Amino acid sequence: MRIGINGYYLTTLNSGIGQYSYNLLHALAEIDHKNTYYVFCPQPITWDLPENFKLKVIYPMPFFKGTFLNRFYWEEFQLGQEINEFRIVGKNCQCGHHS
Repeated sequence: MRIGINGYYLTTLNSGIGQYSYNLLHALAEIDHKNTYYVFCPQPITWDLPENFKLKVIYPMPFFKGTFLNRFYWEEFQLGQEINEFRIVGKNCQCGHHS
């Protein structure tokens, strides 16, 4: 199965949701070697997960940098477009984030 995860907060590991996301991915990596996970982030991050975990960087649009609107656009439009392109299961699945 191809599973998509919103890794937006993996870029801020000093936050609670960033740490939760990081720990969840590493726990999944220990127990699941069958499924392919696509983790979508807004910038490159340090990556030490197995081959069935794929990091996909989606650079945010250059408008409203550092604002809620920029994050909202990234999560609601850019991420959705990538999920559709990769034919990911569960369009609304997100790692540690509830819309």
